[in-house]
Amino acid sequence: MRRLGHEVIFPGAEPGLVDAVIVEPAAAADLALARRAQVASGAAVVCVSIYPTGDEALALEPVAYLMKPFSLLDLERALLSALERGRAATAA
Repeated sequence: MRRLGHEVIFPGAEPGLVDAVIVEPAAAADLALARRAQVASGAAVVCVSIYPTGDEALALEPVAYLMKPFSLLDLERALLSALERGRAATAA
């Protein structure tokens, strides 16, 4: 993410105003972080997991749900889509 010029915020830190978050929906803390980021700034969500999608992840209306293993190109595309949605929500 840094290589693409984005600031990285790790779980456990409060997200503040962010355009997008990448989370592992199997981790309850990641789901909570994503919900807080959506409420605070309309952040778009990208889910990455070894598990199939579940109701809690779907409730976040993720831009993408990538199953591991995935390519870095797939992650980059998902992040770019999420950033576009996040910025559109922030502008609205």
